[in-house]
Amino acid sequence: MNPLRLCDAHNHCHDDWLREHRARIAADLKQEGIFAAVVNGTCEADWPEVLELARNHSWGWPRLGLQDRKSTRLNSSHTDI
Repeated sequence: MNPLRLCDAHNHCHDDWLREHRARIAADLKQEGIFAAVVNGTCEADWPEVLELARNHSWGWPRLGLQDRKSTRLNSSHTDI
């Protein structure tokens, strides 16, 4: 095992096309000694899936953001997150 505590600082594991690969991703992270992965949501539509992934996988650290090209205005319904 790698003596360093490694974290994948940027990924989009919440993307739907990766859903079927999450078990393999989790196994690969563990095998490589990566204890966490920051899962980046780039628009409000991503946020529920990012949060769900984090609830179901201890390695998933959620980050909810807005990417300029994907956002126009923050929906006030998400202010309680």
